[in-house]
Amino acid sequence: DWVPILSTSPGKHATKRFTKTDAGIEKQDYDAGYWYGVLDPWIVHDICELSELLTALEGLPNLLVIRGAPREPSYIGTHVRRLGSNGEGNFETPPQGRYWIQIDVDKIEVPRQLSLLKDPIAVCEHLIGRLPAEFHKASYHWSLSSSAGMGDPSKVSLHLWFWLTSPISDNTLKVWGKSVNDKAGLKLIDTALFQHVQAHYTAAPIFEGLPDPIPVRSGLVKKKRDTVSLVLPTSVLRAPGQPASACNELTRSASDGTGFDYHLSMI
Repeated sequence: DWVPILSTSPGKHATKRFTKTDAGIEKQDYDAGYWYGVLDPWIVHDICELSELLTALEGLPNLLVIRGAPREPSYIGTHVRRLGSNGEGNFETPPQGRYWIQIDVDKIEVPRQLSLLKDPIAVCEHLIGRLPAEFHKASYHWSLSSSAGMGDPSKVSLHLWFWLTSPISDNTLKVWGKSVNDKAGLKLIDTALFQHVQAHYTAAPIFEGLPDPIPVRSGLVKKKRDTVSLVLPTSVLRAPGQPASACNELTRSASDGTGFDYHLSMI
């Protein structure tokens, strides 16, 4: 699969900046601007190569990732607006979607005994344990958000990256994410991320005059499986008037990579 990468204009940053002043710590929010340089999309084959790319991007505060590819090859090497919707704009997502997925966990409360500073993996595992079962034994890349370590330690914000057994479209992921949130009774998954020009911030925050309170901010966790067979809700799999038995068959086929999105991509 491809990972589309954009660069900010000179002087702009796709991360947060924390500066120590006489009055305390001053925070500057994301300032990525409106115009972006379009880099050659980076090809990755699995979760390991995706993790290598994300680790490299962590040290580059002027870069970010989106799900959509440039609509025209001529855009590569130029600066364009990060726009694209309803068949218009400068970017579009392949109809079949992407193999990779980022789950953005934003300010989720965790038990007091868990600490990002002492054991970030334990925090990740706690949060993954609240996701559907297919994620529990799958390898993943984790990275902390720019604000991690600078606020309430009982609430964490981080990014969890997984590799799917088959590409899934953005619209399908939105429905899936809403279903997961409804079952969990809280916003575990930010479905706004499943949009082709939505920024996936990958850079570590910038600290000026003070050290990073969490020196290790990302890593790859290898598990039994390197892919996730996403189990889609029946609202996605069932066509109007389709009997439940056929829907169940599609549910089974989705788990082995030949489900709804696969057949749709073939059409």
